[in-house]
Amino acid sequence: MVKTRSMAKVESELCRSWYRLHNEVQDMILHTVLRDARANKYAANDSASGATPYHNISLLATVRLKWKVFFERNTFKQLVLVDSDLPSFQEVVERSPVRLAYVHYVLLQIQLPEYNCDDCREQENQYTINRPERVDMLGDILEDLLKD
Repeated sequence: MVKTRSMAKVESELCRSWYRLHNEVQDMILHTVLRDARANKYAANDSASGATPYHNISLLATVRLKWKVFFERNTFKQLVLVDSDLPSFQEVVERSPVRLAYVHYVLLQIQLPEYNCDDCREQENQYTINRPERVDMLGDILEDLLKD
């Protein structure tokens, strides 16, 4: 979308209006937006864009640096990951040590393979027992998280 002069003027005025608000009022507004997004996190995806409320929060984080810090600090504070998220999580925190500092809690949900009666009759091989790629990746991430 190409910005017209009138659009740029409106955007500029809105920006000035935001900064005329006291910091406490700005913080109250940001907290309200975050609270509403959390309250709606299980809502159905937006039919037009496919975006979830948390996706919309990430878009808001691109508006201003203060917003970025606020929303990242709050969204990275407590994370729920599945084992398939580990590679991208590792990439994100290695790329930005600041984001890693925001992380206080990580809940890791590991999807175990199906286990049925046929598996009972066969002894597991050593590779299946150790799962080295998961153990190594998890070890690297935990090491990064526990650094001082």
